[in-house]
Amino acid sequence: MLQLAELVKEVVTPRLPEGAPAPTIVYRENTKDDPKQRKPDITRAQTLLGWSPKIQLRDGLGLMITDFKTRLGLD
Repeated sequence: MLQLAELVKEVVTPRLPEGAPAPTIVYRENTKDDPKQRKPDITRAQTLLGWSPKIQLRDGLGLMITDFKTRLGLD
């Protein structure tokens, strides 16, 4: 999770408006129902559906940020 948080921070930071505070990573205790495995096995989706990711995570995060900004009218 820390790697994902760091990647999100890295992708978000250059897109922040001038003067916005830098993002920080906040550590919290896990909840009782917190999943123990964070990296899903996509073998079944690949086998049954012929699906595989076409966009790298870093690129997908950028696309998601752009989409959210558009939806929220922040462009």
